Amino acid sequence: MTYRRRVVDDELDEMLTARSSVLIEGARGVGATATASARASVTFDLSDSAQSEVLAADPTQIDAIAGTVLLDAAPSTHPARTHALARHPANPANPANRSQCIVTSQVTRLALDDPFEAHTGRIRMRPLSLSERDLATPTVSLGALLGGGRPPVSGTRDLGLTTYVDEILASGFPALRPLPTRLRAAQLDRYLDSAIEQDLPALGLRVRRPLILRSWLRAYAAATSTTTTQRAIADAAAPRDARAPRDARGNGPVAGDGGRPAKTTAIVYRELLAELGILDPVPGMRDGVGPLGRLTSAPKHHLVDVALAARLVGADAEDLLRGRSITPELPRAGSLLGAFFESLVTSSIRVYAQPHRLDVRHLRTKDGRHAVDLVLVRDDGKVLACEIILGREPAEADLRELHWLSGVLGHRLVDSIVVTSGPAAYRRDDGIAVVPATLLGP
Repeated sequence: MTYRRRVVDDELDEMLTARSSVLIEGARGVGATATASARASVTFDLSDSAQSEVLAADPTQIDAIAGTVLLDAAPSTHPARTHALARHPANPANPANRSQCIVTSQVTRLALDDPFEAHTGRIRMRPLSLSERDLATPTVSLGALLGGGRPPVSGTRDLGLTTYVDEILASGFPALRPLPTRLRAAQLDRYLDSAIEQDLPALGLRVRRPLILRSWLRAYAAATSTTTTQRAIADAAAPRDARAPRDARGNGPVAGDGGRPAKTTAIVYRELLAELGILDPVPGMRDGVGPLGRLTSAPKHHLVDVALAARLVGADAEDLLRGRSITPELPRAGSLLGAFFESLVTSSIRVYAQPHRLDVRHLRTKDGRHAVDLVLVRDDGKVLACEIILGREPAEADLRELHWLSGVLGHRLVDSIVVTSGPAAYRRDDGIAVVPATLLGP
């Protein structure tokens, strides 16, 4: 199949002009192998035991290969990965260092002894954004909005709510999108099975009670696009009719089949699943000095692909469109479809923000009086604010927080946008841009 360029390709090409090695990180299934393979002259698949063994025996052999070498699915401890990231920029006068290396890795946290230096590039990949799914040609550039001046926005594409529901369930993992609905669901189940049975043990976690982990993941998925506390998620993981077992002294609760995970266990789940890229929370904005007051650092919960969240809670298209409740029920200020739509848009905006080196966060005051779905922070501290609503047109209530933030930040706020499921992009008289999700691009 012909490779179709993605938003990340421009960033990767730029890095390869100046770096000897580039590390592409991301959850399994995001398409990193296809992106890297489009540039590779020689590929070593380190998930293949034979290729892994040969390259581990002599990692320096990659230096003599002219062109671009791909080390695919490289574990953080593999000698070839370590060697590739430690290399200095290619020197044409040195025939022993003629190659460039692209390393793909599922793990998103560098090992403590990783020789990660300035000559090595690092890129995060996420699932396909909405602009990469052939739904519409984007007419509004995030980069243009970041420049300030409140540029005009325009464009029309009326896809209807059912299309967004289809996109939530279709997955942003490229290999899953062409599959029939039932087969795609089976593959999403297998994805989660592999995480529990293979990926987590590879990071050193022996999952002794997989049912508890699955229940915790389901509760986390139900908390999508919220800042629900970790305690509430752990409590929701336990069946309503189950009491958490206690230890021999009666001082529990402790983790047990049918019960909630212990606090320390839930922390390990959260950290390692984030390391694998399966959890992809948005951190809270911490710049709470001055008029912003005290802000919460609690993250907004998201999985790497909202289709995984839908699969975990067992929600299908009819459930989402009819607003049916799911179990476990956790506090949210709207429908499950609204939460999943926000997650879909958030993932896309993070893809668009990456080439502009933006810090993507959400904002919520400690007292809970004010909250903004996304704040995109430039290197100079200036901000683009974004609210995400499930609806064709924003109501005045949907704009209240953006008006509040404008009053607080003043000139630090370069622009404000509302991303909708509606048909038209336009600039309101108050300066806020209204943009359909499929018309926004990098």
